[in-house]
Amino acid sequence: MGDLLERFRGTDLYVVITESFCAGRTALDVLDRVLEAGVGVVQLREKQVDDRELLERARAFRERTRRAGALLIVDDRLDVALAAEADGVGYLNGERRMRVTFEDARPGTRVRVEYTPQ
Repeated sequence: MGDLLERFRGTDLYVVITESFCAGRTALDVLDRVLEAGVGVVQLREKQVDDRELLERARAFRERTRRAGALLIVDDRLDVALAAEADGVGYLNGERRMRVTFEDARPGTRVRVEYTPQ
């Protein structure tokens, strides 16, 4: 888990992707472009899709981020993050961001919670 946290803290660019803000492109098209540019951490943030579509998109993001060697964070949905084998989940809790990172998505996963001011 230390390696995951070091990679997370050491990234110089953290991109959040929401398809409705992708100017007519799909979230996967934008993801492919940011990964080609060398982004080290990507967060999937979708509030307007149903659970099935969110999980399918998260799994597609996971496949691409894993291939590129990038970390994947899922916004607000621990269940989806675990099912998609993401590297973590992000929550906004009032004035503070809470990041939960985990080593893997198997039962018994070790979890680390980190609060950081906005």
